[in-house]
Amino acid sequence: MVRKLKQRRRRRERAISLTGLAETFIIGDQALKATAGVGIIPFFTEGWAGPKSTRIDNSWEITLGEMANGLMGGDFGIGSQFNAAHGDQPGGNALAIVKRNMASNGVQAVLTAVATPVIFRFGKKVFRKPINAGNRLLKGTGVRI
Repeated sequence: MVRKLKQRRRRRERAISLTGLAETFIIGDQALKATAGVGIIPFFTEGWAGPKSTRIDNSWEITLGEMANGLMGGDFGIGSQFNAAHGDQPGGNALAIVKRNMASNGVQAVLTAVATPVIFRFGKKVFRKPINAGNRLLKGTGVRI
């Protein structure tokens, strides 16, 4: 009896989902607004990709550039009046910033984190045919809708 050789099944690489990427971006944006007080794009770009804009210029909003500056021995972008009002202890100011941002943006962030996946799931069901057509067009690119 001749033994049959089994062919190994090749695993396809997972494609990047544009809808999954958008869903993650929306949830991440709200999470950063609830903790740092700014959206995801200003959080990563302010102070790095050019001069700091005037819309991110108060002590309640903190960016990655300000965090890096503070860790290198600078000020965390926090003014002296804020330090005087909240005490100049290590970590105390950061905790005050997160606490205030959670009080003002926390409910919206939680609702967005809960509602976004539900809305995307509903949208995927409603727009199934156009999504499938788009996926057929994008087949082989490593991107899907």
